[in-house]
Amino acid sequence: MTLTDPQLIARFKIHLRRVAGVSLNTQRFIDEPEYAKSMIDKAEEENDETLVTIAVQLRYGADEVAAAPVVAPPALPGARTKAGERTYLFGARGG
Repeated sequence: MTLTDPQLIARFKIHLRRVAGVSLNTQRFIDEPEYAKSMIDKAEEENDETLVTIAVQLRYGADEVAAAPVVAPPALPGARTKAGERTYLFGARGG
């Protein structure tokens, strides 16, 4: 775990309290790996993108998360393709 970025830990503490109602003991979080792991596990169970993103950054390191490849979602019906043509799946113009 990467527990060296004080700004990231502060953001984690604030979001964890706001979203999950859990008060994080910062000193324990830094000193006790089991406590840190349990708090990160708790944060990853929440349905808040910001909190989960911070938790993942703390668990794996912000540099590793930022370097991970981003997979593009599939094209939506009616979206433009690279050639500029529209793709229709249904309707009068569908094929």
